[in-house]
Amino acid sequence: TGRTREEQAAIWKEGTKTANKVSWHELGRAWHLYVIDPKTGRRDVMGTMLDSYRHLAWIADKLGIRQLGFNADGTERLITVKSGQTWDPWHHEWRHPHETLLAACEAEAPHLAEVLIA
Repeated sequence: TGRTREEQAAIWKEGTKTANKVSWHELGRAWHLYVIDPKTGRRDVMGTMLDSYRHLAWIADKLGIRQLGFNADGTERLITVKSGQTWDPWHHEWRHPHETLLAACEAEAPHLAEVLIA
């Protein structure tokens, strides 16, 4: 799921989905994976299919892909954003070989590193 600088700035300003001015999405290293509800054929954007999302998280973890939906024990992981806490089971990111978003920006998009530091 790509995201432009303008889209990320609007999401950050809104304060409900991210705590970061810059996103892994802007680097092309993050995407949203949704479970498809077999009854409706549509994406489960409410996260009601918990077992399926847990399984997706388990697969991501095994592949070295960071997911934000669940802790190692399978409990839901809440993340802190500007407006409080939220649950984001669809967010996945590929960080390798970088340890941090800043390191990734410095290596791949220096103009975004400047936004992070500012």
